[in-house]
Amino acid sequence: MMILFYVGKNCYCCSIDYVIEVIPKIPLKPLPHVPKYFLGLFNYAGESIAVVDFSSILSDKFSKNSMHTRMILLKNPLKDAKINILGLVADEIVEVRDMEVEKFLSTGLKNGPLTFLEGIYNSDLDSMQQVNIPQLFTVIEAHS
Repeated sequence: MMILFYVGKNCYCCSIDYVIEVIPKIPLKPLPHVPKYFLGLFNYAGESIAVVDFSSILSDKFSKNSMHTRMILLKNPLKDAKINILGLVADEIVEVRDMEVEKFLSTGLKNGPLTFLEGIYNSDLDSMQQVNIPQLFTVIEAHS
């Protein structure tokens, strides 16, 4: 099962195995001297959670601030990680869908520093790119 979400006009997905919860975007405590995609911190069940803007990671644009903007709380599967839970801001959450991983096609392209972007899934209605959550955590931790 995959959760589908939009950033701008592009659709992305990731395994729901890493999703803790989807919440509305809330006020955050800003962080000084961090990459611009780090939006800030908030308290979640007594733990300070870093929030990143997925749009800003992918491009120089920040996510829209609308009623549809959501934060996906993701758990890090990697042991001994600096960041255990991460808030990922997306413009809109579409749905949770059962998708066959075998149907994701490799782009054959190197994504430079965006090593967490994987294959493309094409259906009759849409196409989306898979986000490798463990690799996303690795990239985020390398820049935190």
